[in-house]
Amino acid sequence: MSQLYTREVTSSGRTTYKPVTTEPPTDYHVESEQVTTLLSTLVISMLMSIETQLPPHAKIAREVKLLEAAVLRFAQLNKTKLDDPLIAVGIETWAAALMAMQTGLQRIGVAQ
Repeated sequence: MSQLYTREVTSSGRTTYKPVTTEPPTDYHVESEQVTTLLSTLVISMLMSIETQLPPHAKIAREVKLLEAAVLRFAQLNKTKLDDPLIAVGIETWAAALMAMQTGLQRIGVAQ
């Protein structure tokens, strides 16, 4: 298992490395209905984002619409309201996914 470290340089120039510590996870039970809603929301958001990049009458655009409809049907099976902590997690997850995509595209020279 790898360990992450932070590098600290003192005013005198001495460098030390300290292990990164994270808060232990808290017990937070997520109901299956909430997981379904959260997952469906993230997937539909991604599909809607992809859809804006495609020509509206292209076959792939129609397939994306079908996927979107299927995810909506899935979401209707166990729909429920999300509480504030789960909404925050969803927003953080979406932002992290977009950042990872942007970073990856920049790394391979597709985006600037």
